[in-house]
Amino acid sequence: MTATRNNPLEWESGDRNECPVGAGLQIFQGSMVFGDAAGRATPVLGAKFLGHAAAEADNRTGGAGAINVILFRNPYRAQVTVPSVALTSVGAEVFASANDTLALSSNGGANTLVGRVVRYVTTNTAIVEFQPVVDFSLATVVTQAHIADALAAYTTGGLDTEAKLITAINAHGAKINAILAALEAAGVLATS
Repeated sequence: MTATRNNPLEWESGDRNECPVGAGLQIFQGSMVFGDAAGRATPVLGAKFLGHAAAEADNRTGGAGAINVILFRNPYRAQVTVPSVALTSVGAEVFASANDTLALSSNGGANTLVGRVVRYVTTNTAIVEFQPVVDFSLATVVTQAHIADALAAYTTGGLDTEAKLITAINAHGAKINAILAALEAAGVLATS
């Protein structure tokens, strides 16, 4: 249907988002914000990186969701402290080990992936492009281990017995299961 009157909208700039804050929490301006199991913002390290707080959100006396925190969203860049960063770190993944601490290591999966180094500035300082989760229902994508290629170069006579066929089919099945497990671990597929 064609519009027949003015229809004012409440516009939001594309670089900001808001998320309800968990009960009894205070989130400081400039700190990293994560999503808890209920989808609320928390300063506690978690699997979902939501972005940096654009302003302080003090919900210490409020219930869950009583206020929202304003977040930087979309890919954005900031100059930050990253211990051990070097000129050769450009392109390296950056992880949060706390809401104000970054690292170049996942620490065995204990740290949360938040972005990549895009420019080395000086000792322990870099420009990082942060990649917050845009849909709060999604998990932050974590780089999974490489899955070896399945053999695709079978030759005539290479599968000439039932045992060889079974082995080949099982090998492909194992690769498919590994891919499914990686997708589940990345939060792309639900776990079975």
